[in-house]
Amino acid sequence: MMLVDRYVDAVMNRLPKADREDAQKRLREKITARLSENPSEDEIKTVLEELGNPAIVADEYRKVKRYLIGPALYDRYLSVLKIVMMIVPIVSAMIALLEKLMETTVATGLVNFLIETFADMVSSAFQGAAQAFLWVTLGFVIMERQGISEEIFSKAKQKWSIEDLKKGSASQKNRITRGEMMIAMFFTLFFTAIICFKPELIGWYTLKNEDFILVEPVFVTERLNDFLPAIVFLALIQFGIHVYKFIKKRWSFPLATINFAYNTAISVLVTVMVLDKSLINRGFIAQFAELTKTSMSQWSKLTWVVAAVFIFGCTIDSIVGFVKSKKSE
Repeated sequence: MMLVDRYVDAVMNRLPKADREDAQKRLREKITARLSENPSEDEIKTVLEELGNPAIVADEYRKVKRYLIGPALYDRYLSVLKIVMMIVPIVSAMIALLEKLMETTVATGLVNFLIETFADMVSSAFQGAAQAFLWVTLGFVIMERQGISEEIFSKAKQKWSIEDLKKGSASQKNRITRGEMMIAMFFTLFFTAIICFKPELIGWYTLKNEDFILVEPVFVTERLNDFLPAIVFLALIQFGIHVYKFIKKRWSFPLATINFAYNTAISVLVTVMVLDKSLINRGFIAQFAELTKTSMSQWSKLTWVVAAVFIFGCTIDSIVGFVKSKKSE
């Protein structure tokens, strides 16, 4: 009876919580009445397919029928709204960050800089979210009022098959959450923007007048510029992988292979950068050595450790990708 449970869940997920208990009882009674005492899987499939698409069945059990956006459009509206409400605030925040990075100097102090930047990003994100909600909702309301929902979104009118239910209930172990991908996309853009526009923000700070003032940046900017094309290229590749994950929402072997190739490339780049003695600012090394009482030979060993840890992390990420892709087969 697992198919019945999946079918009922697919219907209930489309209903308000207040309607689910009564609707679930009635739907199960309806299904049971059509089945024999010991139904075969084929019999269960036939009955469920006769009942039809869960999206349409759900509307039969919906108590409140008043709506700006009808059932033919509502599920698609929520899906589009979720995606847009995730993407637009991130993009708006990143635009605010880029504007701040290009117009502000670090001389104002790290704390003030971070507070101002964070405030601008949050404000832009909220404005973007409000605009996204308004325009997506307005667009779907217009489609509902014009009666063009069936012309554009005719999926619900197509013949529904039990196979659609199986696809929707695949193993959760290989699933990729969109929230996770949005966070990953944000940090990819955030750190790439910092490296490209304000690499001096990454450095050694000292507390002065109740604020953190930059003493020595980590990188020698002139040498870092030589690595920027490779950094930006791999950042774009990583962002593309995140977007692909966001759309597909499940691991697959091709995705795991691309992820492995990216991890290999970024491991090589980071290793070369970490071991490049002309990339790290001597003043930063001196500040670090003075605080930790380390010698130059110990610093060299530390750089090897950093490279090894990064490679290990990329290796684990690649292995996890392949393992999860296997679970989707």
